[in-house]
Order: sequence, then structure tokens, then C-alpha cells
Amino acid sequence: MDNQENILDLYYNKHLKQIDIATKVGVSKQYVSKVVKADSRFGQEKENRKVENATNRKSYMKEYFKTYTRPNKEDDFYEQLKAQLNQDTLELSYSCSNINDYAFAKWNRKMFEYDKHSSDLVLRNGITTGYNVPKRISNIVSVNIIRTNRMCV
Repeated sequence: MDNQENILDLYYNKHLKQIDIATKVGVSKQYVSKVVKADSRFGQEKENRKVENATNRKSYMKEYFKTYTRPNKEDDFYEQLKAQLNQDTLELSYSCSNINDYAFAKWNRKMFEYDKHSSDLVLRNGITTGYNVPKRISNIVSVNIIRTNRMCV
């Protein structure tokens, strides 16, 4: 039996992959591909393998999801995010008036300036406000964070 007949036998009857046939026969994969594609049965065999692979993949995925368990993560990032969203909702809702001074300063950053002698934010001169607006917010952040915020604003 010559190489071409051997290749066709291994591909169509034994249903081996082209790379496996190339290794077994001792030729290149490109040669195996050329011989197989030249055969008249190639189109039908390709379609059959496609259907078979899809069926195998479907059954594999069905079994995989029956036994799949989500990895248990130890972090509580999602819970922290939910708590932060709840806090923000509470502070920014119209029905609630108990926003803390730091949150107010973050939302109205241009109203405050950094006091060079302490780590406080002080209301800028010339701004007229109501009684509930903080005039000074003490010890809220470090100097570096305030400088970073100033550049961003």
C-alpha cells in the first residue's frame, strides 16, 4: 500500500487527525492535507466530523455544568461596594439632610481651600452660605491627597 492510499485509509476509515497521520506515515501535515482534499469524499467527511464534534462538545458542556462549582472567593469586595452605594444614596438623596462634612466638601470642592497651617479645609472668603454648611473641616485627609485633589479639580 503506497503513502496516498495509507493516508486515505487512516483518515476516512480510522478517523485519525491529519497531524496524527503525518506523524504515523512520516510525511508533512501539508502533504496529508493535500492528499485528503484531493479525494472526492472530503466534503462529506468534513461535514460529518463537524457534526460529530458539535455533538461531543454539547454533551461535554452538559456534563461540565452539572459538576461545575464556582470558586469561593474570600474577598468581600462586592459587599463593600454595596455598602458604599447605600451610603452614597443616603447622602445624595433629597429626603435625607444628614450628609457628613467630608462628603459635602468632596461634592463642593471649589468652595474650600487648604489651610497651610493645619490639615483642614476652610471655606473660601467671600462665599455666603447657610448655617448648616461647614466652615472648617478638620483632619480629613493628608496633605498629599489634598494636593492631588486640587490638581484634578
